[in-house]
Amino acid sequence: MQKLQLVGWVSVLLLAGSLPAIAQYGTTQPDSTDKGPGSSIKQPEQQPEMTEEQKAKQGENEQQRQQATTRNLAIEANNKGVAFQAQGNNAEAITAFQDALQKDPTYDLAKQNLAASHYNLALEQAKQEQAKQDKQDWTQVITNLEAARSLSADPAMQERTTRPLSIAYHNQAAVLLEAKQVPEAVTSMEKAVEADSSNEKYKDELTKLKASIAQSPTNKAPAKK
Repeated sequence: MQKLQLVGWVSVLLLAGSLPAIAQYGTTQPDSTDKGPGSSIKQPEQQPEMTEEQKAKQGENEQQRQQATTRNLAIEANNKGVAFQAQGNNAEAITAFQDALQKDPTYDLAKQNLAASHYNLALEQAKQEQAKQDKQDWTQVITNLEAARSLSADPAMQERTTRPLSIAYHNQAAVLLEAKQVPEAVTSMEKAVEADSSNEKYKDELTKLKASIAQSPTNKAPAKK
C-alpha cells in the first residue's frame, strides 16, 4: 500500500511541474560572456580532417547501410507476395513481387517467385477460357506464360511452360481464324510450333493453314483485262 501511495505522489509532482523547481537548487550556470581567467567554458576542440582512406571507408559503410535497408524493404515485399501466393491470390502476389524487384532488382528469389505467380495465374485464366462456350481470348494466358519464361532461367520452369504456352497459342489461332483474322492466326500458329517444336500435329496444321491461304482466291493475282 505504501508503495502505491508513493508512486501516486511522485506522479502528482511531475504533473504539477515540481521537478523543474528542484533543478533551481543545482550549480549556477556559468555566464557565457565571462572570458576571464576563472571561466569554466571550454572552446570546442577542432576535429582533425579525415584522410582519403577514412572518407572512402565512410562512403563504403554508408553504401552498405543503404543496400541493407533496400534489401530489407524488398524482403518485406517478397514475404507479402508469398502470403498472397499461399492464399491462391496470384494477381496480388504478382504486384507484391514486382514491388520487391522495384526496390531491389538484384533480388533473385523475388524474381523466381514472380515467375511462379505468373505461371499459376496463367493456369487459372486457361481454365476460365476453356469454360467459355464462345468469345475466348487467350491473350492474358499467353502474356503470363511468356512472363514466367522470361523471368526464370530455371530449366524446370522452361519445361513446365512449354506445353501450356503452345496450347494457348494454338487456341488463340483458332479464335483468330473464326474472326477472319488470317495473318494473325498464322502468326499465332507459328508461335505455337515455336513454343513446342516437338508437336508434329501443330506443324502439320500450320503447313495446311499456309497452303489454304496460298490457294485462296483472294491471294491469287488479279486477271488481266
